[in-house]
Amino acid sequence: MATDSELYDLDAEVTEGWSPIHAWRALGQLRAKAAVLPLLHKMSEEKEFEGWCDWMSTDLPAVFGLVGAPAIPVLAEFLRDRT
Repeated sequence: MATDSELYDLDAEVTEGWSPIHAWRALGQLRAKAAVLPLLHKMSEEKEFEGWCDWMSTDLPAVFGLVGAPAIPVLAEFLRDRT
């Protein structure tokens, strides 16, 4: 749900259109290290999903903070990758 492209295309007036945001937050609360890399990739694809940049740039750092120390190596590797 957090990375489902179809949900990103829904209008904000549709309830389901808000589900990615709630999914990000839940994954952070669950300290889901496995979600960090897919969320980073989704954030890097944001140009395809107009209007999501503000939400992602605000929420995802907080989500990664909730995941905690296990997220650090994943974040560092993502930042080192120049491809």
